[in-house]
Amino acid sequence: MGIAGVYARWKKPGGGDFFSFAMLTLNADNHPFIKPFHKPGEEKRMVVILDPKDYYAWLSVPVDQAKGYFKQWRELWMGIRRYWRVRPIRYRRP
Repeated sequence: MGIAGVYARWKKPGGGDFFSFAMLTLNADNHPFIKPFHKPGEEKRMVVILDPKDYYAWLSVPVDQAKGYFKQWRELWMGIRRYWRVRPIRYRRP
């Protein structure tokens, strides 16, 4: 499993390099596994998980085509659900 991300290399004003990176996420309001992990009414987010066959393509994809890789990875999560029972979180007011 690979997670889609972006990175940049920066030059520090005083010299030297600085690297920054981020994992990409997408909306998961309707995802059956992710939904119980967030408060009701809050936006649900999940990382963009790449299919192993797409690893090398992702590294050189043009920016205007990157959205083609942004999809929920349902197969993996459905496999996990078979072995781990997810219980909805009950929120209590303080």
